[in-house]
Formats: sequence, structure tokens, C-alpha cells
Amino acid sequence: MATNQNLKNKFKEWIKIRRVKFINNIWVKGMIIEEKEYEESFKILKRYSKTKKITKEEIEILHTQLWDTLKITGMSLIFILPGGSFFLIGLIFLCKKTGWHLLPSVFKI
Repeated sequence: MATNQNLKNKFKEWIKIRRVKFINNIWVKGMIIEEKEYEESFKILKRYSKTKKITKEEIEILHTQLWDTLKITGMSLIFILPGGSFFLIGLIFLCKKTGWHLLPSVFKI
């Protein structure tokens, strides 16, 4: 029986490691994409400040990026509160059920 329990513990540890790697991988890839979107938005704003011309697609990109920034800021403020990580997880699931997208556009599943 000790070997059976040992195998269960090893399997649980293996699952735990895989889950953490999976979550970290998604987060890192999302942040890399988000960084590229920030750079693109900055280039659009820089060009707009010089030429005063902007297309509808660029307006949509800036709009999406602004909302993503506000979402990240709001989630960060909630996260630093005591118990905020648990509240944030619940809020994400609640928003998902109601059709709101609390996560930045990169993390839409």
C-alpha cells in the first residue's frame, strides 16, 4: 500500500508541475503579445501626433489597447488587496458567465 500511495503522490506532483508550467507559458506568451500591442499603439500615437491623420482600424487598435490597459490596472489594484487573488478569480468567472471580458484581449479564451 505504501508504494500505491507513493505513486499517487508522484502523480499529483507531476500534475502540479505541468499545470504551473502550462499557466506560466500562457501568461508569458500573452504578455509578449501585449507588449507588441503597446509598441504598435505607441507608433500609431506618435504618427498621429505628427500627421494628425488616423484610420478607423488604428482607432480600433487604440481603443482596444486602452481598455486592456484599464483592465490590467484594475485587476492589479484588486490583486494587491488582502484576499484579492481569490476575489479576482471569482470575479473573472462571474464576468465570463455574464458575457463580460475582464481579462485583456490577449487572454480571451
